[in-house]
Amino acid sequence: MYPKFEIEHDGIKCMTLAPYTIDSHAKYCTKIGFADQLKNSGKDYCGAVGGAQDDESDKHLIARYLNSAARTQVIACIEQQDCEDIKLEVLGLLTDGHIYIIDIAAGHGAGTMSLLNTICKMRENLTLPMDPLDVDIHAIDFSQNALNHYECLLDSLKSDYSKFGIHTTIKKHEVDITDDDKIRVKIEEIKSEVINSPILGIGIDPRYLLLCSAISGVKKSVFISQFSKSYQVIAESFKENNSAFLWVEPLTEKKWMPKYWVDFMKDKPDVADDERSTKRIVKQEYTWLDPHSEGAQKTAADYLLMDLAK
Repeated sequence: MYPKFEIEHDGIKCMTLAPYTIDSHAKYCTKIGFADQLKNSGKDYCGAVGGAQDDESDKHLIARYLNSAARTQVIACIEQQDCEDIKLEVLGLLTDGHIYIIDIAAGHGAGTMSLLNTICKMRENLTLPMDPLDVDIHAIDFSQNALNHYECLLDSLKSDYSKFGIHTTIKKHEVDITDDDKIRVKIEEIKSEVINSPILGIGIDPRYLLLCSAISGVKKSVFISQFSKSYQVIAESFKENNSAFLWVEPLTEKKWMPKYWVDFMKDKPDVADDERSTKRIVKQEYTWLDPHSEGAQKTAADYLLMDLAK
């Protein structure tokens, strides 16, 4: 772990979250009247999961946002050899220039924002160069409430981002990714917008980062029948040079999930045969410090990065 993201707590080395992640989440939850719930989120909403209903989405924002942020932040600031290639490619994509992030089943955007917040901290510490970075986010989810929270949190961070040369925009797409026809239509809309971008030259050679996280709550039969085709369509639709698909999943006993993604890559010989392509899935255990409970949280996750070059 980079020293700037590590602290010793009760004799245990813990990862600390980027301060921009902690502060923005706490201030936003307070602003919308969730300050008291935030204090007790660990015990009151420990099993909260995202959902279409507003109250489910709110509980997930309170209880699970920071955990999701920690899970994604790990891959940007950990120094273990197994994760090195993934870390370097992700940070390389988000170092400078213009990139489109396609946030799949986006929820409240904890994963995407934690990456940007970590980069801000690294730039603040002069670990990364302060090159201009323009990020256009397309957030796809079936919960309008979650997407609204996402947009508000991102807006609250824009002044911090600008200090470190990062400019962000967001487009919200309320879409059920289990509906293949609707996701195809939405992808075509996004790609058409990219191609016709008013920024000279951007639509000619776009770069994409597809981000997917925390879908292991879905049963295997449901995932295979309702979700898998959509992921295949999305990955095939954004096959561009210098683009990648990043999957981050909390480690569970569902061994079929990582196997699915391995098979997912094997089924794409045009990607697998490309010398620049990466086919890797790594497991990483880590401990992070919860700023609310001030306790160490030990967890683990699977990480996969697949290049999407044509």
